[in-house]
Amino acid sequence: MSASAANTATANHENGNGTLALQETTKPPHPILSNDDLQFLVRAGLMTLPILTGASILVFGFQSWVLQGALPAMWLANLLLVAYYVDFALPQVDFAKETVLITGGATGLGKTLADKLLARGAKVVVLTDHIPEDYVTADNSHVIVCDVSDRKAVAKAGAEIREKIGTPTMLVNNAGVVNGKLLLDLTEEDIMTTFKVNSIAPFWMVQEFLPDLLRERKGHIVNVSSVLGLIAVAQMTDYCASKAATVAMHACLRNELDYRYNTPEIRTTLVLPGHILTAMFEKTIMPRERLFKWLAPSLTVDVVADAIVSSLEGGPFSKNDTVLRLPFFTHTARLLSPTSALVPGPILKLGHWCSGADWAMKSYGPTPDAGERLELERAQAGDKLHQE
Repeated sequence: MSASAANTATANHENGNGTLALQETTKPPHPILSNDDLQFLVRAGLMTLPILTGASILVFGFQSWVLQGALPAMWLANLLLVAYYVDFALPQVDFAKETVLITGGATGLGKTLADKLLARGAKVVVLTDHIPEDYVTADNSHVIVCDVSDRKAVAKAGAEIREKIGTPTMLVNNAGVVNGKLLLDLTEEDIMTTFKVNSIAPFWMVQEFLPDLLRERKGHIVNVSSVLGLIAVAQMTDYCASKAATVAMHACLRNELDYRYNTPEIRTTLVLPGHILTAMFEKTIMPRERLFKWLAPSLTVDVVADAIVSSLEGGPFSKNDTVLRLPFFTHTARLLSPTSALVPGPILKLGHWCSGADWAMKSYGPTPDAGERLELERAQAGDKLHQE
């Protein structure tokens, strides 16, 4: 293979007969910086400032002179990095010109997100497997009943949306399910449903609507995963595995957009929230200790929805890929991953024990009152400890 051929990538474009054909495009002239990349580099630079400042009070010598000379160089590097970032940043979005497609948008996080986008003037299309009795369709919104885990149903819904509403410019893969069963209690149907909705449905949605974004060379795809896609929790085997698949799919999609389709203008967002106060996780038992609530608080749907809206809106410092980690403790999730080599096994087990995460789903087990009993036992044990 020649050097010129090695530096090319492929992109999909529509040809005369309406189908998508491959077209050669040149490799991007510069690496794609994500928001996370910028934050890491800036933090790394700022972390060196105490060392460089401390060097100024040391006994003058060659080493001290070198460190002091590195201080302005570090500031200059950060300044150039920010200038580069702003130069290649994407403009802020005018929601009045956007059509946002949300899966699982009739309840929970999806419903809250839809309401916030409607308030900002966006046209919202909701795909849901059922419409709740108390659901009210707002102006400029559309609801379509669709099983997003069924590829044919997604294709049918896509044709209906394009014909009656218009081509979506933003896609939010939000639909999800949870079983909360021990591995041996999971049925074949449980496992298949979890992976079809949580993992496979985003594939069908992206395959259906990404070609539209590629033709326009703009748009935004949001994949709502979970911090449990990075760490392992008992009684959530199928859920953790399915969300891990979403994380991997998102990363691969971003690489394809940047280096194979050569469309860095198409933005992506990966959402990695902790515990959200929705009906899907209403039976989850979260630790009562104040320290835990401070370190890993439960999230309201408003907090997560606001973060997604902010990412969709963009602006001068919003690059083409964003990872939303909420709350702050989720930034350490990769360190607690079962595949992490940075944290020793005993420390990892201690962290799990302290968090109570491996007992949080007991109320989802075969006995519905198990969680209530456990919560009462914990409360009584805590009261007894305080009395002693």
